[in-house]
Amino acid sequence: MNLNEIAHDMRETARKREENGGVKADSKSLFKHMATEVIEAEEAFFFFDNEIPKEPGDIYLPVDDMKMEHRQALAGELADVIACALIIAANENIDIENALESCLYKNQRRVMRQS
Repeated sequence: MNLNEIAHDMRETARKREENGGVKADSKSLFKHMATEVIEAEEAFFFFDNEIPKEPGDIYLPVDDMKMEHRQALAGELADVIACALIIAANENIDIENALESCLYKNQRRVMRQS
């Protein structure tokens, strides 16, 4: 999987969706849109993780058949967040694979220093 190619494909799809009345595909608009996607991912996680905020006396009993549906909802929302980030990377001509590898390396060094 080449993340840079996926980023460019996602950007082209986003531009076509924008032409059809979808979310604007420029980076500034996508940062705002990504924030809403993060909130939607958090909401999906609360359902998935069975940590729905409750009022006193409220009871939430998950149905086992719903767990897979919630997991799929969370996966979809996380994919939306990542898609936004990839499109922004493509818009800004960022080598996202290299950026992720650098981030991993940086965090691995931090772990070694903390040990």
